[in-house]
Amino acid sequence: MVRLSGKKFKKIALYAVIIAAIFLPGTVKYCGLSIQKSQNESKLRSLTQENRRLREENKKLKEDPVYIEKMARENLGLAKKGEVVVKFKNQTTTDKIQ
Repeated sequence: MVRLSGKKFKKIALYAVIIAAIFLPGTVKYCGLSIQKSQNESKLRSLTQENRRLREENKKLKEDPVYIEKMARENLGLAKKGEVVVKFKNQTTTDKIQ
């Protein structure tokens, strides 16, 4: 086993501290950016899915008369001639769908 003198040990320790001081901030920043990248990718997937859903709904609203009628009835309370719309005070959204 090699024994280091106090002077050599101090010199090696000083080099180790200098190397750590140079690389540690970059490593910490890299870890932070890596976490941020993962969060951004997750958000992108979620927004892409939401965008796809909205595009499909937009297409239905432009082209599908049955869907347009359904939305008009549910969201605007519209009815065909001769129909009567009945609304209940304590009706929840899930009750409307069923």
